[in-house]
Order: sequence, then structure tokens, then C-alpha cells
Amino acid sequence: MRPDHSLTSKLRLALLWLLAPSMAVAQKQFGSLPEVFRYADQHALPLQTSRLQEQISRSAEKQSKAYRLPTISGSGAFTDNITLQPTLVPEKLTNPSAPDNSYRELTFGRPFIYTVGIQAQWDVLNFQRWFAAKTAGVQTHVATVQTAQTRYAMYNQLASTYYALLLSQEIDTIYAQNLATTSAIARHVADKYAQGLVSEEQRNRAMIQQLQAERTLTDIRTQYRQLTYDLQNQLNTTDSLTLTETWQQPAESASPVSFDRTHPAILLQQSMLQLAQSQLSQSKSLLYPSLSVGYQYNYSWATGGFMDFANANQLPQQFLSVRLNVPIFTGFGTREKISQSELSIKAQQLQLMQARNQVAQEDQTLLLQYDQNRGQLQKARQILTLQQQNDRHVQNRYDGGIISLDERLDKLNDLFKAQNDYVQSLSNYSVSHYKTVIRQLDFQHE
Repeated sequence: MRPDHSLTSKLRLALLWLLAPSMAVAQKQFGSLPEVFRYADQHALPLQTSRLQEQISRSAEKQSKAYRLPTISGSGAFTDNITLQPTLVPEKLTNPSAPDNSYRELTFGRPFIYTVGIQAQWDVLNFQRWFAAKTAGVQTHVATVQTAQTRYAMYNQLASTYYALLLSQEIDTIYAQNLATTSAIARHVADKYAQGLVSEEQRNRAMIQQLQAERTLTDIRTQYRQLTYDLQNQLNTTDSLTLTETWQQPAESASPVSFDRTHPAILLQQSMLQLAQSQLSQSKSLLYPSLSVGYQYNYSWATGGFMDFANANQLPQQFLSVRLNVPIFTGFGTREKISQSELSIKAQQLQLMQARNQVAQEDQTLLLQYDQNRGQLQKARQILTLQQQNDRHVQNRYDGGIISLDERLDKLNDLFKAQNDYVQSLSNYSVSHYKTVIRQLDFQHE
């Protein structure tokens, strides 16, 4: 019986259709660095952790504000007076003619007491809780700024890996051409060696250049895979990553770079100074008076039998209280706490000043390095272009028998040197480039 090939084809198509969605999900493509940033904003672990900390701070702020609201509570109780304690009552209360110092033993109360009540308490004037709520709000702001600081550090790490991948692709093209050139020369020299036209030393030298080119290209491709793993880890994904963007050479002329955005490090120190100032106010509030109002209402049933409410005595009770607390002397602990808060403010002011100076110096250095690396890259690219032209002329003279093999290999080393200088300049420029790009981003607003 002949197999049904049409049925087999249909089954294969069905399997491919079922597998297609999972295959599509298992791969992600990025066409630009902002796309990587947007993906990281949603998936990177450092940002997720930082946002959770923000939520915790907001919850703590709401909790602190909630403490300023009135509190209302209800209560219920059941008491079984197993033994009612007798009380000595002066005899004259019931018999005026009774002698002095004579008492009658009487028992008051009923054995079963049922009580329900409601209590309300409101701190009308409580500076400690008011400043604590204000401090909690500042702490929420600190958590937000810390998230911005986390994004800044994460963006720099992502950009470093991303540009390293782009450069690896660019460098791979260069070294693949080198391998093709050295392989062609090595094959040509091997043929001449077989004919006895070149020495073994010359043949070995040509083979060494080929092996070095193979090793360099292998290292570049291994590094590319390692960088891909690094980017996967930074983005918190196990899907394979593909970069559709290619390296773009910088323009000959570029507009000046300026940093108008406040650096996240300065924002963080400013928020820490605000927190220290708020904590000082909170410490001083320990010296302020507080005023609270309370209300309580209780209703009791006293019965002689368990759950016998028909013959119960009803005993309502309610009262209103106003309490003023004025701290007169609390030892010297409050004074020392205020002193500690004042010193903390001074320390934060010094750290803010240091952060501003450091950021200003880093910005100046970054602009200087950006201009320098950009100019060096342009010159390195020009030198490489000229050296490539020279190498083509050298190859033509070698093919024509005008120059020797040793001279041809020496000139090839000149090309390798120009390529290495270009690669180094490319790497230096890419670092300066992405740092200037990230430095101009607004991290205060996502």
C-alpha cells in the first residue's frame, strides 16, 4: 500500500503552524538603543526591584497619614462573677440606733455581666505624627529618585553592551576580510614553496599571519556571543536577541553637546538633604505639646442567670475626655536627637556640594573626551582608507613580481596596525557617544 504523501505534508504543515508562535516568541529584535531601553524599563530586574521599593514607600506614606485620622473601635465582654465578694457596710446606714463600729456584711452585684462599647480617639494636635507623615512623603520622593539613579546606571550598562555588539559586527567584517587576504597569500606562498621558489621561513611567516587572522576572528565571534548572553541577562530574558541596526559612522560636523538635565546623582543628594531637614523637624516636634479628644460609650447588662436578659439590669455609661500633654522635661535625649539631625544636615550639604563638583568635572571630561575621540576616529578612518588603498597597490606590485614576499608581508602588517588603531578609536568614540546620549536623557520623568 502506497503512503499518502498529501496527508504527510498536511501533518507537517500543521506541526509547523503549531510551532510557529513559540518560535516567534523565542526571538527578539532590536533596531535601536531606545528600543532596548524601553524593553528594559518593563523587564529588567533592577528597575522592577526599585519600583517595588517605591510602592513600599508610598504605602508607608499612606500609613503615616492614616495615623492622623481618628480611630474608632468596638468592644464586647462577658464576665462570670463566680464568687461575689461581700462588702462591710456600717450598721448605722440601716439602723441609726446601732452602736458605733458595727458593720453588716452585704453582697452587691449580679454574677453575669454582659458589656458592649464603642471608643473613639482623635489626636487633634499631634506634631510628631504630622511631621512623620511629611517625612514619609520625602522618603517616597527619595525612592523615586533612587529609581532614576538605577535607570541611569542600568542604561549605561545596557548601552555599553549594545554598542559593543554593534562594534563586534563592524570589526567582524574587517577581520573576515583580513582572513580572506591572509588565506589567499598563504595558499599562494604554499604553492611557491612546493615549487621551491620561497624558503620555509617565508612560508611559515605567511601561515603565521593566516593563523593570527583566524584566531582574531574567532575571538571576535566568541566575544559577540558572550555579549549577547550579557545583554540577555541584563534584559532578564532567555529569548535569543538579534540586532537589526548597524554601526553608523559619526558625521563630519556635529552640533555641540550640552547637558541641561540634572544628573541623577545630584537629584539623589538633594532628596537626601530634604529628608535630613524633614527628620530635624520631626525631632523638634518631640518638644511640642499634643492635644487629644476621646469618647467612650459602654452598655452593660447584669443578670442573675446565664443569658437571662429578661430580668437584667441595664447599666449605660459614656464619657468625653480631652487630654493635653505638654513635655516639660524629658531628660536630654530629645536635645541630643535634635543635635544629631542638625549634624546630619551638614553632612548631607557637604555630600551635595561634592556631588555637584564631581558631576561638573565628569561632564567637562566627557565633553572633552567626546570631541577628542570623535576627531581621532575621523582621522583613524581616513588613515585606514589610505592604508587600504596602499595595500591594494602593494598587492598589485607583488602580483607583478616587482616586490618580494617579505616586503608584501611587511606592508600587510602596516594595514593590520591601521585597522587596530581604527578599532581602538571606534571603541573609544562609542563609549563617549553613548555616555553623552544617556547624560542628556530626563530621568526624573519616565
